[in-house]
Amino acid sequence: MMQRLALKLKDTTNNNTEEALHLRDSAALIQKAVNNLPPQQKNVYELSRQHHMDYE
Repeated sequence: MMQRLALKLKDTTNNNTEEALHLRDSAALIQKAVNNLPPQQKNVYELSRQHHMDYE
């Protein structure tokens, strides 16, 4: 998810400044929430979202 937000942020132009700000803020909020997860939940989230691994 963070990677998708980062890609969208890179793809925005000056005409989409507001959208870019929203994406940046969203990415920061998501990262903050992930950092506050208990270690095992954080690991599961990162493996599933960033490494595209299954929960099994």
